[in-house]
Amino acid sequence: HRTPAESRERDGRFGGFALPPRNEKLIRAALAAVFGELGGNGLWPSGQPIFTTRGRGNDVGNAFVFSPDLLASLIETLPPEAMRPHLGAVASHTAWLASHVVEELLPTGGRLMGWRSSHLPPEGGPLGWCTAQAVRCAARSRALVRTLLCADVLAELGGR
Repeated sequence: HRTPAESRERDGRFGGFALPPRNEKLIRAALAAVFGELGGNGLWPSGQPIFTTRGRGNDVGNAFVFSPDLLASLIETLPPEAMRPHLGAVASHTAWLASHVVEELLPTGGRLMGWRSSHLPPEGGPLGWCTAQAVRCAARSRALVRTLLCADVLAELGGR
């Protein structure tokens, strides 16, 4: 059992301690399992809610992991090469993003465009948190592809 100070040290955030090296075999197996659950529609199944209630008036449809958040987090956390075998799944998910932009007309004549959680009823306009996660996912996916493409071009041309 660790003390809070020992936990902080283990996390590598304090005291100059570092985490052990990544276990690449475990990362590959975990990513294969995660992406193996991706549906043909480019989304992961709902699974279990993160929480079951948020008090009165809050829709617990928001209690599930939103697929764009999951994918963006994986891309941000892992080295690009770990994601290479799963580029088809990334493309499938970004295709879902492209086909599920929601538009809402405002009384002023303006319009809002964004995304809505796949765990909520489709009726209604875009939601800020969903739109933020979708844009984050699209940006991270683009950066991932760009990084891998540059690495491939450099390797092909004998660059560094």
